[in-house]
Amino acid sequence: LPRILGVLLICAGIGYVATSATSLLFPGYSNSVFRAAAVAGGLGEGGTMLWLIVMGAKEQPVHAAA
Repeated sequence: LPRILGVLLICAGIGYVATSATSLLFPGYSNSVFRAAAVAGGLGEGGTMLWLIVMGAKEQPVHAAA
């Protein structure tokens, strides 16, 4: 996968944690944090799905047991 998709997926994971923590600790800000996390999550996860549909996953060679 391209490096930018990996970075966006990391940001999405951090966004999930931030959304959960914000809703517990600062409920008034949870809507704003959710919107920011949704953007990163949508770009990262959507881009990864599109990449896999277009480029596909590489087949791994099967190794025979010795």
